[in-house]
Amino acid sequence: METTYAQTLTDEARIWIYQADRLLNEQEIACISRKLDKWQSEWNTHGKPLYSSAWVEDNLFLILAVDESRQPASGCSIDSSVHFIRQIGSRININFFERMNFAYVNEEGQIQLTSDKELARLHQKGVISDETLFYDTTLSRKGDWQDRKLVPLKDSWHKRFL
Repeated sequence: METTYAQTLTDEARIWIYQADRLLNEQEIACISRKLDKWQSEWNTHGKPLYSSAWVEDNLFLILAVDESRQPASGCSIDSSVHFIRQIGSRININFFERMNFAYVNEEGQIQLTSDKELARLHQKGVISDETLFYDTTLSRKGDWQDRKLVPLKDSWHKRFL
């Protein structure tokens, strides 16, 4: 769930989307959210605070956001965020860096995960169709994520794996 603070960030806020390798349970989300709140309140670039927010969405995505019109993120601040996400994953045994796992919404409205290697097989079996909605984790702006995070397979970059 997006935090109230995140709602104050403009649609132009830069985001980084980290997808877990499995759905997170409520206890894990609470733990991650506490760590995110503390960490993002101290996130800075060369000693200057970043106007930022961080949240878990759809029991699967860890999202960091920065209003770069106020203070751009630097390479060092981005590196520190990656290190932090790796630490969280290591503590709760979740991989947030497996980019070949794809999330989609099945016919029952449930979020499912599949791999690049399984996608074509699921499509051939009819488990997923060209209209199945896939999450686009390549988006880099908050407004784009809010408006276009779910895309039909036929219109998504995932279709290249069919």
